[in-house]
Amino acid sequence: MEIFDAINIAEGGEASASDARKIEAWQTLIDTGWAWSLGAWFKKQAQTLIDLSICSPPSPKVEK
Repeated sequence: MEIFDAINIAEGGEASASDARKIEAWQTLIDTGWAWSLGAWFKKQAQTLIDLSICSPPSPKVEK
């Protein structure tokens, strides 16, 4: 999912998005690190979703 689309869905800009699509959007923001770069609200929402096991924490990046 593109970052712009994920942000739009996470902010509620796509009211018709299914729950699965919303989770996919948040997981995209978490996996890419954008959830922690966009502001306090995104950070709090992302952490809450991780704490509730709705989303997974970001995978650690492997250095080559």
